[in-house]
Amino acid sequence: MKRRSFNPREEALAFRIWQISEQVDWMLSLPQLTAVLGEDEGELRSVCRKKGWLARLAQASRSDLAA
Repeated sequence: MKRRSFNPREEALAFRIWQISEQVDWMLSLPQLTAVLGEDEGELRSVCRKKGWLARLAQASRSDLAA
């Protein structure tokens, strides 16, 4: 399996995602993570996909999507 390369910004973002998510046992959705970190949802999704974390995140509720 080929290792996906990360630039320094992506590595820093990956650490922040991991740090916040670990505190809540990965029980937050991508929209919630976006709100907490104040980062672009597309960037967060990309980093989570590269790290294999998308499945670990909670599914977004309707209230998350409306916010």
